[in-house]
Amino acid sequence: MFAIVNSAKNAGHKFMIKKDVLSGVKSAEFSVYDENEQQLKYRIESHLLPVHNNEVFVYPSKKVIAKLKSKWASLTYSATISILDPQSNRWINGNITDIGGLSAYEYIIYWNGEFLSIKNPSSSYIKFYDKTERIYLARFQKQRALLKQSKYDLEVLSDKYPDALYLLGLTVWDHDYSRFNRGKK
Repeated sequence: MFAIVNSAKNAGHKFMIKKDVLSGVKSAEFSVYDENEQQLKYRIESHLLPVHNNEVFVYPSKKVIAKLKSKWASLTYSATISILDPQSNRWINGNITDIGGLSAYEYIIYWNGEFLSIKNPSSSYIKFYDKTERIYLARFQKQRALLKQSKYDLEVLSDKYPDALYLLGLTVWDHDYSRFNRGKK
């Protein structure tokens, strides 16, 4: 069982995330707005590479604060991540790995000495959990839309980790869902 935690000043905030309609030969790109879709908070962009890759830019400064680059794998997903720590101004590296291949819907994030899990616990929300402290940290869901731009609602329930970590996790989930259409919600 995982506890829900609302800690500190930044917890409990929400984002509306819009996926670009056309990405072409690049990984999907996203615009991340406040929950009212009034202010652009982050932009997730990619480069022309044969693997899934993204960079997270914070607005209004347009500074890169996080990076993701996947590794070649046939049935599983694996990527390296790097997130800028604003206090020390240094990059902290980690990885995201699909632990179930085609049969399970769980990813493990290892970052800054901590383990997180992203999984779909048979509900409409995909959830982030702190594996060590057994804390439910954030959740997102894809809005149902026919012939419209894909949108996600992301709710951050704890400020233990930076928003960029959740945004990278969402791009991984979207990438795998789009690539395999595994029936994830």
